[in-house]
Formats: sequence, C-alpha cells, structure tokens
Amino acid sequence: MSESLSRYSIPEAQYAALRKQQTTEQTQMGAVDEIRFQGLQRTNPEVLRSLVQSKPGEPLTEEKIGADLRRVYGHGDFEAVDYRITQEPGKRVMIVEPKEKSWGPDYLRFGVGMATDFSGDASFNLLAQYRRTWLNRLGGEWLTELQIGRDNRLFSEFYQPIDERGRYFVAPYGSIGLSTRGIYQNEKRIAEYELRESRAGLDLGAALGTWGELRAGPLFRRINAQVDTGSPILPAITETSAGVNLRLRGDQMDHAWFPRSGYRVIGSAYFADKSFGSDNKYQRVEGLVDWAAGFGAHTFNLRAAGGSDLHSNMRSTKTSPSAAR
Repeated sequence: MSESLSRYSIPEAQYAALRKQQTTEQTQMGAVDEIRFQGLQRTNPEVLRSLVQSKPGEPLTEEKIGADLRRVYGHGDFEAVDYRITQEPGKRVMIVEPKEKSWGPDYLRFGVGMATDFSGDASFNLLAQYRRTWLNRLGGEWLTELQIGRDNRLFSEFYQPIDERGRYFVAPYGSIGLSTRGIYQNEKRIAEYELRESRAGLDLGAALGTWGELRAGPLFRRINAQVDTGSPILPAITETSAGVNLRLRGDQMDHAWFPRSGYRVIGSAYFADKSFGSDNKYQRVEGLVDWAAGFGAHTFNLRAAGGSDLHSNMRSTKTSPSAAR
C-alpha cells in the first residue's frame, strides 16, 4: 500500500479499513516452525518455555513477542533478553537469546529498617539475605535470611520444582526467632515479654502461571514467652501449635516498589488441631489486597486488609502463624 494514501481521496470507511489492514500487516510477522532458546548455561530452557505464549505454527506479532520477552526477563536471572528469526533448511525458527546475569547464581542482599513513636521508643532491624539459584536442572533454590535488632530471626527455605516447567514444587522451611513484645493496659505499657519461637513446615505448591502461587502444608510452632521487664507475677507462656497452613499470593503490579497500575492479593489460613500435636484447636484467616491506578501525573494506591478467627476463640496471646514469610 502506498504511503502517500490520502484519506480525502477515498470514502472515510474505506480509508479506515485500509489503515487497519496496513497496521496488521506491519505487526504480523508470519509463523515459525520452532521456538528455540540459545545461549543458556545454567537455566533450563523448559522452565522458560512455559512463559512464552507465542506458539510454533501460529502467526507472530510484535506485541505478543514483546510480552513474552518481558515475562522471560521478569524471571529475574537475566541482564537482557533478545530474539531473532532465521531461516534454516526446511524450517523458520525464532531464537530467543536471554543473557544470564554475570553475577549469579549466588545473590546477597542487605537491608535496614528503623522505627520510632516519637516518644522515646525507637527500634531498628538489620537484614542479610543469601539466595542460591539453579542448584539443579529443575531450578532448585536455597534462601536464607538473618535479621538482627529488635526482632532477631534466622529463616531458611529450600524451594524445589518437581517438573521441568516449574508448575509444581515442594518447599521445606524452618526458622528460629527472638523478639520483644509489649503488654498494654489502658494504653499504658505495663510489661515487655521476651518471645522465643521456632517453627518448621513443608509446603506443597503450584505456580499459577505469571499470576502468583498457591501453597499448602503442615506447620509446627513452639512458643516460649517470659517477662523481660515488668511485674514478676505475670505468667510465662509455653505453647505448641501445629496444623495446616495455606497461602495464596497473586501479584499483577507493574512495578515492585512504585506501581502505577495493577493489584496484589495475599491470603492465608491456618488450622491448628490437636491431632497434629497442637496444645489448642483454633483457626485463623487473613487477607490483604493492594490496588494501584495512575491518572496522568498522579497515582492512587488503596489497601484493604482483614482477618478472623472463625469463632474459634483464639487467644490474643497467639502470634499469626502465617507471618513466617
């Protein structure tokens, strides 16, 4: 079609149809017989293949390929992702070339958090995180976190996919922690408890495409709380809690820290039962939804959160079992 086409030389409806055809011809790139990953050393290409929605034999478009490359890049193991289409004997091939990060597969991160109530009570936490990726061809990962400060905690998890596309996984984990919690009466702090907690669990899970993941599995906790400062007549608390933990997480935000659009959903449920060795039987459910929308230079972020003990008379001394991660 000639680029000098004038909208005034033909009827409006015919002009619109021709422009639509021209745009389609520019964005459609034909079909390929094979989609191949090239240049990978650590990453299993089958894991990435599940992120690519373009299929051999179907017409390709720039929009669909761009979305595929963004999903592959979002896996977190690459510096850049490129592609090219080549003609080989008897077939047409799209080659995807992810460039693996030169500083992996070990990652070390540090963080610091500080808080104050502007009334003389301040606290801080230092965090160090070590993550080792691609321990095996299925994409096994080992994550360890150490936090020191007001809340001391050591957490470790081994994440192991059980199929090449990473749709299902198992994740054993454990943690130990030491922290302080205030006890208040009529808005006045009357004591501080030293809280020691250890936990161990095993999650069975499913990756829900690029939307999020679902986890479920047994969780065992041991809690020991003693008075640190305050009246010595206050009771010490020792309790074992055990049951089934469920967690659902979905994230469709367009940015991890400063989203302009999208939503995030986090839900959890914990069912403690004496058949697992728990001292008490109770339930707890929690949910959180974040929503972001941008309008010109302005962005609105909304959050809604809530929870319930489902009328199981859960004691207020208990700590949320879903707060491990």
